[in-house]
Amino acid sequence: MYEIAAASVAIPAPVTLPAVVTTAAAFAVIIAGAIDCNPAELPMIQEAYADLNKIVSSTAFEQQVINSAFTETNGMTSQQIYDLIVSSSPITVGFTMFTGSFIQNHITDTMGYEDPAHPGICFANRHFIQSKEVCGSLILHETMHVIGFAHLGVKATSVPYTMNRIYDIVVQQLGI
Repeated sequence: MYEIAAASVAIPAPVTLPAVVTTAAAFAVIIAGAIDCNPAELPMIQEAYADLNKIVSSTAFEQQVINSAFTETNGMTSQQIYDLIVSSSPITVGFTMFTGSFIQNHITDTMGYEDPAHPGICFANRHFIQSKEVCGSLILHETMHVIGFAHLGVKATSVPYTMNRIYDIVVQQLGI
């Protein structure tokens, strides 16, 4: 017969894992949600999302956001705005092309909008959205609405409109 000696090995306490393991993003990511468009428009939209993610994940984007002066910031500093974009990532933004009315196309120049009845969807007027650059800039603008920023006062310096300018600057810096 064999004799088993008691071992003096400490048994670790059980570990409780969270139901979902999440890791904070190191940079911003914008994911295409449902896309509703004409088949001929789809490649442009897909390229816009791809380029947009190159832009928002770059240090050039980070520096532009941190060094920008915004209005309608919900009380946040530029650094906090950048941190919110990153911590909210991945951000899912759907995309729906629409044909604008005469008023939208020629009087109010409605390039796009977000509708509270359909949160997380960028509605884009195909009268204006005819390049991946304009498309990507609009998606970034509407993404700022998705994470809680508005432009009810001074549009030009609001977070969404300033992001349009940052997009253009970073496109030039990265040569996209």
